[in-house]
Amino acid sequence: MDNVISRAEKTRLVLDEFCALAAIPHPSAAEQAVGDHLEQSLRKAGLAVYRDTCGNLIAEKQASAGCEAWPTTILQAHMDMVCVSADGVAYDKYSDPIRLVEDGDYLKADGTSLGADDGIGVAVIMVILKDQTLVHGPVRAIFTVEEETSMRGASQLDAKWLDGDYLINCDSEEVDVITVSSAGGMHIDARLICERADRREETTVCQIEVGGLLGGHSGVDIHKGRANAILVMADILAQLDGVRLIRFDGGMARNAIPARVRALVEMPVRKISEAEHFLQAETARLRTAYPAESGLTITLRETKCDELPMTDDAMARLISFCRQLPNGVRSMHQAIPSLVESSSNVGVAETSGDIVEFRLHPRSSNESDMAWYRKAVGDIAKSCKMEADFYGEIPAWPLISDNRLAQLASAVYEKQNGSPMKIEACHAGLECSYFYRKNPNLKLISIGPTVEHVHSPQERIVIDTIAVHLDLIIGILAEMGAR
Repeated sequence: MDNVISRAEKTRLVLDEFCALAAIPHPSAAEQAVGDHLEQSLRKAGLAVYRDTCGNLIAEKQASAGCEAWPTTILQAHMDMVCVSADGVAYDKYSDPIRLVEDGDYLKADGTSLGADDGIGVAVIMVILKDQTLVHGPVRAIFTVEEETSMRGASQLDAKWLDGDYLINCDSEEVDVITVSSAGGMHIDARLICERADRREETTVCQIEVGGLLGGHSGVDIHKGRANAILVMADILAQLDGVRLIRFDGGMARNAIPARVRALVEMPVRKISEAEHFLQAETARLRTAYPAESGLTITLRETKCDELPMTDDAMARLISFCRQLPNGVRSMHQAIPSLVESSSNVGVAETSGDIVEFRLHPRSSNESDMAWYRKAVGDIAKSCKMEADFYGEIPAWPLISDNRLAQLASAVYEKQNGSPMKIEACHAGLECSYFYRKNPNLKLISIGPTVEHVHSPQERIVIDTIAVHLDLIIGILAEMGAR
């Protein structure tokens, strides 16, 4: 393929694969259908395909003639995506396809996240697996499940599938950057069991909504000065006089900065006008405090709800919990000043009956900071008479000074495009951390085409970078004989 067809034709091959994926809903923990599609397509292409008990898909492609003794290279991507929608967009992540829109230089979705993280990685690997004209040694593809939530696929993958020499993870978002290290993380769920009170006379139910925020990836965008809708709402509730909280719901995923939240409150009728004026002033104040959030809106409208309001004590404990939580950047990396070392994101608030659950995602490349987050959130929860669970710890992928695969990739990229790649560490969590733990001798990198605003409805891919990324992997595979 490399010298036969144009980059435009290569791009179309990848987008054809990606379109097929976009038509199949594939949120985390619901990858069965998309896995079935990939398995059938690969078996049709004549490859050996395996599914493990976790749902991971593994495919083996034989070396091209004369290259059988070359090192084995593993190509890896994850099958799930973060599913979020824009304000006012009806979207069921379990049944609705992603509606694709080509907009000039970009491919995006119509009102939802695109799923280029990591559907485009899957699509590129599929093109390589199906192409019988390429020169390469033994190639293994691994498509994992639940990367966006627990990394269960990577953590439970049998180490026998990682017995190769090199692994290229296709889950990065800048075409000229090689990632060689990533942060660890943890999942925290905190629950408030709230007592309810009788309705008061001369009150009504109002919905307050904070929306229009940028949101984004809590690893990639946490340092960009974006507002967290959940914490904004908690501050608003703390300042409204005479209201009692009924429901508190917002955010789409613990690793996505929440862009929208709704609160149902019981409000004295005589206080509505005062609240409207306060929210108008608060909108202006917040737009000034967060210059990036020019689209921020705060609305109030009367509505109906049969649920009873929380007691004043329960509401006060919820607000206190939110306002004390560590959120955003805690520290920057000492050796790499531009890199976030430790951060936390309050990603989801969800009311179910008399329980309000908050889902948090701290990240760090520093083990002592992860211990600090555990203690800090635990202490805050205890002080607010809440329960907190800590689980799903993800190890960091350490920085290795002499990464020969990164050096090869940069040299191939420079040969193809006229400039070297940047070699960087990242604050996001990558499955490479588990692969390294299972096989410390494996040489790993993470690369990808340029994808912007991941984990948000603004997610889009720069179309021209798709073939650049594909050519890079093809070029790396062709050079493996010299390793």
